[in-house]
Amino acid sequence: MQKKELFKNIPSVHEILNFCESKNITKKYKKEILKKIIIQILDELRENISSSNISYFENFENKEDIFSYIIYMLNQKINKLENKSYEKIINATGIAIHTNFGRSPINKQISEKTVNIASLYMNIEYDIKNSSRFDRNEPIKNIMQLLTGCEDAIVVNNNAAALLLVFDTFCKNKNALISRGELIEIGDNFRILDIISSTEANIKEIGSTNRTYTNDYEKNIDENTSLILKVNKSNYKITGFTNEVSTKELSNICKRNDLILFEDLGSGNLTDFSKYGFNYEKNVQDVLDDGADIVCFSTDKLIGACQGSIIIGKSKYIQKLRKNPIFRALRAGKTVITTIFETLKLYMYKDFNEQIPILNIIFTKQEKLYEKAQKLYNLLDKNLFEYIEIEKSIAQIGGGVSSNTDINSYSLVLKCTNISTNNFEDILRMCKEHIIGYIRDDKLILDMLCIFDDQIEIIAQKINSLKSMIEILDKKDGPTSIFIAD
Repeated sequence: MQKKELFKNIPSVHEILNFCESKNITKKYKKEILKKIIIQILDELRENISSSNISYFENFENKEDIFSYIIYMLNQKINKLENKSYEKIINATGIAIHTNFGRSPINKQISEKTVNIASLYMNIEYDIKNSSRFDRNEPIKNIMQLLTGCEDAIVVNNNAAALLLVFDTFCKNKNALISRGELIEIGDNFRILDIISSTEANIKEIGSTNRTYTNDYEKNIDENTSLILKVNKSNYKITGFTNEVSTKELSNICKRNDLILFEDLGSGNLTDFSKYGFNYEKNVQDVLDDGADIVCFSTDKLIGACQGSIIIGKSKYIQKLRKNPIFRALRAGKTVITTIFETLKLYMYKDFNEQIPILNIIFTKQEKLYEKAQKLYNLLDKNLFEYIEIEKSIAQIGGGVSSNTDINSYSLVLKCTNISTNNFEDILRMCKEHIIGYIRDDKLILDMLCIFDDQIEIIAQKINSLKSMIEILDKKDGPTSIFIAD
């Protein structure tokens, strides 16, 4: 069929909709939704024909062939939309706070409790006892006062929102000072300076990349300066010929000059990591004790909740943030605020690190990681592999939490006999359980750090199930590369 005939035989939207109705396709889907998808398909078809990409259509003999093709594409698009969803994965990468994987896992009981509460009506801004409206941030404020001694607290959607709110509230057409060594870039190429510059604040970069002194701040303060920003260098470290002004020193400068000291702590740590064999990491309490007026930090990293940011500090400043109209656009919704609140409550208990999954993962002892690797090793069919060993590995906290994030771990290192390592990785990643490791030296690495105990048998069953698939293919074609998605 020639190009001219192809165009002529393309059915109308009306004809296709009538066919869908005759086959009861419209019974399940809204007619206007089907219409939009059909228009997309027809536009794509015309584009393919116009660009001379007609080899597929040349064998069409009549209008019915084109019609059948369009209905086929309609079903394909609908199936793709219906089957696309957010799914659980098994994290065998050895990166505990993985941004692409939703950062930190959340306590399962808290997730279930949050869904149970937030799926119906809830008292997010209603005082049940007094039958009156109240601030949705009040419970967060109360728990943060207990945990950190802060005067007040609010929750916004993420740390970028916290920066935006603070600068819009206190720095409109005013100067804010920040050290050049703290102009960090966070995930997905977002730079802290770009976020702040979207407000009406005047940013004054001071010092140099590696050395900033007290005098650099003092000589740049004028009558239009309102705030000093200190940013935690979360995922990098400047070493060698360096100097940095501490929070305590900056607090003294701000007090002498009637300025606000605002610290972006990044990951938000409520734990003393040095008690668990790690280098000491500055936490929220430290920053408040050192004199910061406002502190913001993420809740989906070391805190172990969902994405959000808590802003704490002196009540006179937090109250002004509350009154900023932008706060309404940035405030947390019911599922976010409930999850954060319930997670923060766990920090009141002595065994909090066992109840908060991300801390439980990070603080797992090496012996336990080896035991998990050994269990998986024992469950696997060794005949599947030309190489299978338990090896020491270096895992990471991740998530831009710290430049000191290495964790000594153990991994199972695998190379299959009959399939390539790339295809092996594809099979595990694309299977129903989505087991995601990484390839190094043509071997698949499954790091044990983030694999939960109840996932070990699942991984073993999935890998062992490859044996029957390979045997079938071997009988047909001999050794081959395979790709299987279930």
